[in-house]
Amino acid sequence: RSSVLWPLLPKLGMRATLGLAGLLVSNASFIAAAVLLHRLSLRVLHSHRLAALSTMLFCVNPASVFYSAIYTESLYAATTFLAMLALEERSYLVYLAAGAVSAGVRSNGVLNAGYLAFH
Repeated sequence: RSSVLWPLLPKLGMRATLGLAGLLVSNASFIAAAVLLHRLSLRVLHSHRLAALSTMLFCVNPASVFYSAIYTESLYAATTFLAMLALEERSYLVYLAAGAVSAGVRSNGVLNAGYLAFH
């Protein structure tokens, strides 16, 4: 390490990198959540129009600002939609894995176990 850059520049670079990585994960998760919601809606509603409408409303609702910020909402939505889609497709291992990840992302993810009881 060069003493010329020490200590402010490396700290700023690390924070910027972490912030950029957080934004990348949040936005990629938001896109994945939208795609998974569309697939889930097609599977459950059997209508391309309603699937597109539900996905559009998911993307443009006022709370969607939290999906593109560094919060856990987008990753939680993606893992929850994946779990519900896996359950609809009777892929129980994927359901369990996605449910476990959603429980790790947010504490209320443990409630996703209720989908199995309902299904």
